[in-house]
Amino acid sequence: MSTQGVLEAGRHAEVRAAIIDDAIWQVDHGTADVVVACSALRLVDRNAWRTAVSFANRGAISAHGTVAPSHPIHLHFVCLAISEVVSRRAVRARRERTGHHVTEDAVPAQFIELEPPLQWEHDCFTQISWERQRLKAAVERHVVKMGVDGCDCMLCYR
Repeated sequence: MSTQGVLEAGRHAEVRAAIIDDAIWQVDHGTADVVVACSALRLVDRNAWRTAVSFANRGAISAHGTVAPSHPIHLHFVCLAISEVVSRRAVRARRERTGHHVTEDAVPAQFIELEPPLQWEHDCFTQISWERQRLKAAVERHVVKMGVDGCDCMLCYR
């Protein structure tokens, strides 16, 4: 299943799919858009999100049943620029706070697999990872700015 909090590929895909499905369900039940903020998303992860949101916008079937959002779902990625030391601290704090499955020992492996956004990924915004409240405010400002300046998600940017 996992070694030191690092999920093997199959389990990682299952967890990612469950998180995506839940996020899309939440959109249909009150949340406006989807913002994925993470320091360890690989290209395959970002593409899985894009594919799922694209299917949901077409009324595809999910684990919760048919998803036909009342408005198009927009997807944005906030790629957190973070040092390995700060990441270890954050992972430890999250584990203590929530019992999350990832341990500090998983951090080096995440940095080895790290895939920063590619130039064509205009739906990705890089943000320095600050303490929780300051980071949340920065991400919210970015989302509001996207609403004012026009959406740059892969589904709107053509």
